[in-house]
Formats: sequence, structure tokens, C-alpha cells
Amino acid sequence: MLKEAYASFFSMVKEALGYLGEVESRAELHEKTYRLFRGKYEVASQLIIEATSYAWSARKTINGEISKCVVRFDKRLFSFKETKRGNPVLSLRLSRERIGLPISQDGAYRRLRQHLKEGWKMTSIIMKQNLSFLTVLSKTMPKPTIRPVSYTHLR
Repeated sequence: MLKEAYASFFSMVKEALGYLGEVESRAELHEKTYRLFRGKYEVASQLIIEATSYAWSARKTINGEISKCVVRFDKRLFSFKETKRGNPVLSLRLSRERIGLPISQDGAYRRLRQHLKEGWKMTSIIMKQNLSFLTVLSKTMPKPTIRPVSYTHLR
């Protein structure tokens, strides 16, 4: 299912790139492609939006040729759950249903848990071409306090 989701996403990105000469904004690209992709691909509607956004944002760096991409799952498309035995699971919405992927409780997972305890928030999950996953984290940092410099001691 992950391979199918990646292939569909990649196909939508490539197809959306074909419309770039006809549109002047991401919103226009979305308007041109959304209904077409909704009927053609068996993916969650938010993945269609992500694919057109990806194509729009990549338009200047790829020169019309693209050989791979990454699939971004935002907060509407992913969640973390636990099994009855307490094992972590990544839940992803690929199409009309969700799938659950077991998470290896290795060092990377322990670091992620520590970051979450320290106030970091997961904003999205990235799936690479090789079907490995990355988490995107963010944290609101307090504004630094700037002390005024006293020049009297420099004389």
C-alpha cells in the first residue's frame, strides 16, 4: 500500500508539473488538477493537495524533470497510536482507510520521544522513495532577552 501511495503521489506531481505553463499560482494549479486527480487516483484528498503543492514548490528547481519526490503527511493524515500491548504504531491515511505501521523502538525512536517530552511538536511525517520515514519537528522558542550594554566601563 505504501508503494502504491508513493507511485500515485509521484504520478500526480509529474502530471501537475505539466500544467505549470497554464497557471500562475498554486491555487490555480490546485483548481486545474484537483477534480481530475480525485477521479483518477485512489488517495486521500489531502494527498492530492500535497502533491500539487509539491509540484508548485519544486517548479523552479527541477526544470520540468523529476526523478523522485517525498510524500508529506500533515496532521490530518498521520497520528501515533499504541497497540493493546503498548507498542507504538504510526497510523497513516493513504486512501479512504488508515493503515497502521509498527514503529521500531530503536535509538531514533527514543530520541523522538525525548524531543516530544522537551516540548517539540510533530508537524508532519515525510515518506521517502525507499519508504523510510522522517518526522518534522517544530518548537516555539522564547524570545531572547537582550541586555543593554553599558559603555561606562570601557573608558
